[in-house]
Amino acid sequence: MNIIAKIKNKIEHPVLGEIWCLHRVLPERSRFGRNKELEITPRFLQEKIEAYQRDGFRFCSIDEIYSGQLFRYRFPWMPRFVNISFDDGFSDVYEHAFPVFKKYAIPFTLYLTTDFPEKKAFIWWLMLEKIILDHDAVEFPDGTRYPCSIEDDKQRLFEESMHLIYHSGESAPIFFTKLFGKYIGEYASMNEKLALSWSQILEMLDSGLCTLGSHSATHPDFRSLSYDEILKDIQASVSKIKEKTKKDVFHFSYPHSFRTDNAERAVVKLGMQTAAMGYGGSVKLPVDGYCLPRNYIVEPE
Repeated sequence: MNIIAKIKNKIEHPVLGEIWCLHRVLPERSRFGRNKELEITPRFLQEKIEAYQRDGFRFCSIDEIYSGQLFRYRFPWMPRFVNISFDDGFSDVYEHAFPVFKKYAIPFTLYLTTDFPEKKAFIWWLMLEKIILDHDAVEFPDGTRYPCSIEDDKQRLFEESMHLIYHSGESAPIFFTKLFGKYIGEYASMNEKLALSWSQILEMLDSGLCTLGSHSATHPDFRSLSYDEILKDIQASVSKIKEKTKKDVFHFSYPHSFRTDNAERAVVKLGMQTAAMGYGGSVKLPVDGYCLPRNYIVEPE
């Protein structure tokens, strides 16, 4: 693209701002790359907030963005917006991110998978990590033992297991259970410890900094579900949030970032004002409010 084309593109499709996509905030990140890329440290979060403040960005809630800036032309002198958002519902958002947001008075969005605070979520990918880290060898159902006493073997086993699970043709939790079922009982309490509680969510809401959106009830793959199944899942999430918080839900993020025609129809049917992807970069004009791009934030090594 030549200089003239770049200038024309900036004029016709100005950057309005950014919505960050995050999952976890932890003082110590995972040793396994796939899990590590979902994690940032509190220090990195704080430094990134300060850097964007120095660059003149304005941190906004998703409600402010929807009502005041999302579909408005951005003149050069107008500040760009930033909204920080989290998917799923990990307890470390409360433990390590929320203190940072209170310190800087930063609003944020929590796109909640309601199975997390309901303690129904099966967080198998972190269970897999713990199984491999805790054992010098792992035995598969056919009796094959995979040695993993050294770091290279642990890394290899994790990657090969993830590949098998994601390419099994079955749902990831079901196939994980087939491979590692003998170890699950030992780590069953992990699911409850890793997930936010409703009391933590209510405390964040009471601060005035948190806006709660839906990220479905069960975090399914919408590509494999019918319209009625998608509608039922999202409705269950919205109903549970209303029951527990007494608040309406107007914002959604697609699980796995799988946006389908049926998923968008369901989101519109349920009165959502926005629906976000997990990627796509900056928000530019023209904006599709039901396919909002987000910047996937990864902390450098």
